[in-house]
Amino acid sequence: MKPRTIVIVAVVALVAIGVLALAFLPKGSTMPESGDVTNAGVRDLVAKGARLIDVRTAAEFEAGHIADAENVPIDGLPAAAGAWDKAAPLVLYCATGARSANGFAYLKAQGFTHVYNLTAGVAAWDGELATGASSGGSAGAAGPATGRPTLYDFYTDG
Repeated sequence: MKPRTIVIVAVVALVAIGVLALAFLPKGSTMPESGDVTNAGVRDLVAKGARLIDVRTAAEFEAGHIADAENVPIDGLPAAAGAWDKAAPLVLYCATGARSANGFAYLKAQGFTHVYNLTAGVAAWDGELATGASSGGSAGAAGPATGRPTLYDFYTDG
């Protein structure tokens, strides 16, 4: 073999080895596998940019919710989730973890890749709770913080 051919074969072999090595390295995601999380896990995920979704009713949400959470009642989750990025991390919670577990299962079945469920719900939350309606209304829901269509009547007589 000519020296030039040997160099070309060596370079091609090194490139092939590099490509194979990159293929087997862990992906760059800093998010853990989807699943149940604790209070500390929620804080960590939110710090990494996860979206916090409260799937309780608007009345429950207004009575007390985790700061910066969005209210998307469980019955409005399918409609709202249709507009969400399936690769973006989502943390769901409810009162005790049951409704959010159902929401978790639904979102996973729809192809969401980074979904988390606060296992014991807001009942076991050890941080401060905010009260009142969400500042931005419901996340993707039709009406303000209710998850249901709202009719506004601006007609005035007189």
